[in-house]
Amino acid sequence: MDDTTRLKVSMAKMGSIPWNSGKRTSREIIDKLRKSHIGQIPWNKGLACSQETRDKISKTLTGKKRGPFTKEHRQNMGAGRIGMTFSESHRNNISRVVREHYAQMTPSERRELARPLFEAGATIFQSSIEKAVIKILREMNIPFETQKPFDSFFIDIFIPSKNLAIECNGEYWHRLPDRRVRDHILRRRCMEDGIKLVFLWENEIKYNAKEAVDKALRMAA
Repeated sequence: MDDTTRLKVSMAKMGSIPWNSGKRTSREIIDKLRKSHIGQIPWNKGLACSQETRDKISKTLTGKKRGPFTKEHRQNMGAGRIGMTFSESHRNNISRVVREHYAQMTPSERRELARPLFEAGATIFQSSIEKAVIKILREMNIPFETQKPFDSFFIDIFIPSKNLAIECNGEYWHRLPDRRVRDHILRRRCMEDGIKLVFLWENEIKYNAKEAVDKALRMAA
């Protein structure tokens, strides 16, 4: 379709009300449409938009209001995604992009990102080695806090009575350059505030969690 024809079609439809305006698709039809597409490869799979197309889309969307969505709208969008699955490759790509974005954030930006979750009462995922240390501390009846906010960090385990911070370091992640920098900054900030900081490594916790905790408590004595 050439530009002249597109313009004529656009002018002819200007001001007209779409036939499906205000109508909602039934769940039965939605399920039929979904099933009819199962196993089909999208015609544009693997194709990338040209820069010209991107510019047109950007120009079209410029100035248009997007959101905020109503509660009903969000529920409808969520219901429409029920049963949808991503391929392993797609999930890996999403995970990679999220990790790269998070790695580029400053500590203060990471804290601001997590703040709404803590204010809403959410909890951060606890690794198996953190759970092992927590189990020992409970058996020893030692009061502690988990994921304690400190400066621009969240300390894995904090024991108020001993002013002791315990970080449970995984062998892989905490040997990465950016994590080493993060741990160095955390150590310096704890020293400045008089907090005793102990790093317990994955191998020593898995070998004997009780001995690892005893070591941390001795270093805080």
